[in-house]
Amino acid sequence: QDNLSNMVCAFWTDLWDNQNGENGHIYKYHDTTNHRFIVEWYQIHHYSGTPNPPETFQIIFKDPAYHPTPTGDGEILIQYASIDSIRQEYTTVGLENGDQTIGIQYKGKNSINQSSSGLENGRAILFTTKIPTVLSVSDKNQVVKDYKLSQNYPNPFNPSTKIDFSIPSKAKIELEIFNVLGQKVKTLVSKALPSGNYSAVWNGTDNAGNLVGSGVYFYRLKSGDFAETKKMVFLK
Repeated sequence: QDNLSNMVCAFWTDLWDNQNGENGHIYKYHDTTNHRFIVEWYQIHHYSGTPNPPETFQIIFKDPAYHPTPTGDGEILIQYASIDSIRQEYTTVGLENGDQTIGIQYKGKNSINQSSSGLENGRAILFTTKIPTVLSVSDKNQVVKDYKLSQNYPNPFNPSTKIDFSIPSKAKIELEIFNVLGQKVKTLVSKALPSGNYSAVWNGTDNAGNLVGSGVYFYRLKSGDFAETKKMVFLK
């Protein structure tokens, strides 16, 4: 233990905001519109050693009252704008609790966990208790000519179901779940994807991670002018 409780490590190493007269900055900003608190390290140098390029990264703390999770814990997003590929090897990234008995390590000094991908420019790491959507690619060599949304399987289902879909060219797509009132329950996919065949898994939870009630739900694939909706049944 190091007597530093509730630590959030975005880039744990010796940094200095005034190295050889080159001033970096540490900014703090309360984003009241989006209910976030942001801390940014901008152009901060290492205390010593070479190479010694400036590092730029930020931590975003999300207010759980507006960004809910299943456990009520707030999400923490770390974003890396510009980091040195050599010096990042000597950093530690992770979290620990108040009495330093529980921690989550994304990477350690000179080591990368098997479940992580290390650090690089443009990378973001989200610490959350939300269950992620499983998105897989199938039939990589098959040429896709049209959009297609398949019937989920199994249907009815409990506890999870698979939804297959195809897109003919790279495009921003949205795969969303709605209840019988037309209210959006879950966003499964919202991103640009290349042409291909995909599968997404829904585990019966809403965007806050709460298990939904039994009943009829609709899932919709939308991309540009294309939109298709199908029905499914969730049983408890």
